[in-house]
Amino acid sequence: MKEACDIYFENTMHHAYCIEGTRDSTQFLEEYVRTLFKSSAHVLVKSYALFTVDDARDISKNSSFSATAETPHVEIVYADSFSPEAQNALLKAIEEPAHYTHYIFVTPRLSRVLPTILSRSVSFSLMDTSISNTDEIEMKEFLAGGRSSRMLIVARYLKDLEDEEGETSRRALDTFFEKLIVYISGTHSEMKSQALLTVMNARKYIRDKGSSQKMIAEYVALLIPEHFK
Repeated sequence: MKEACDIYFENTMHHAYCIEGTRDSTQFLEEYVRTLFKSSAHVLVKSYALFTVDDARDISKNSSFSATAETPHVEIVYADSFSPEAQNALLKAIEEPAHYTHYIFVTPRLSRVLPTILSRSVSFSLMDTSISNTDEIEMKEFLAGGRSSRMLIVARYLKDLEDEEGETSRRALDTFFEKLIVYISGTHSEMKSQALLTVMNARKYIRDKGSSQKMIAEYVALLIPEHFK
């Protein structure tokens, strides 16, 4: 889990995270955050079976906590599920966060989280960050190739764009990007930082139904340095 967090937290913190994980993940995340802030953060951990709209309103109230650069406020919220109404209520807190306030939402299935929440958060999975030998071969092929060969690989994930409003390929591309992030993070390339930034930026938007999957995929294929080594 630490390896995954090191990739996505990068020794700093985004204002909101959506993490696929278990209830036990919250204990690790609390310890990780305290280490990240050298124990100076005010960390609040809560757990729910169903996170409701009233719970979301409580989160917004907590955002008024007097956080500072020296004592940031971090809320770690686990829920077996988040109601759609609660997620809509959370949008304002995520879109307009109080200064030095951060939210970490943990749930077993990110597929049940609204795309509007995911697109405004850094999201990743703590369930399994490993990749298979077949995946590794594809990652190597993608990174080592030029723009044309990368687009041929990306095309495999765009073939179902018209099915279910493109949800099939959207999920496939998101999984591909996550595996690409895991693979790149394990390299020692001088191009590593630029490549990670490119793919992580793409993941912010891939779940947004208003985005163009083809343009996002092309963005990744074109902006990662050619012949990545």
